[in-house]
Amino acid sequence: MNTSSIRVILPDITSGSNLTTNTQTSIKYKDSVPSDINIVRINPVRQGPDRVVAVSCKSWQDGFNPKSEITQIEENKKVSGQEAWKSFREITRTKWAEAFIDKIEEIPGSREFAYTTAATILKGDKSVWESHPGFSEILHGKIR
Repeated sequence: MNTSSIRVILPDITSGSNLTTNTQTSIKYKDSVPSDINIVRINPVRQGPDRVVAVSCKSWQDGFNPKSEITQIEENKKVSGQEAWKSFREITRTKWAEAFIDKIEEIPGSREFAYTTAATILKGDKSVWESHPGFSEILHGKIR
């Protein structure tokens, strides 16, 4: 299995119709987009949440500023034309988190894992990201 390309597909549960049809008659789910998860590491020797680590890589040219990203998410700002939370779906929205946890379980057969954000350039204090109560709550304490 190619673990660098996990795809989470969810129906749109907010509207009356879950499916939309395009002109070529193929059916798409409204929330069908690639996840931001780039790496799933499994260490068969370890136990607990360190056995499986899901990593979201942020290689943004301007760097990753945890405090700024949190502010943009909390204030529902648009970044590069989309709402800021959409770059962090699996740690900001319950339906995405649950689908993500289900998908991770398919790979190692366990719902126990750690979620890590990796950045090529870190600007600021990473602890504000790692200790953000909303992220930790939505992923059931799996973030670091």
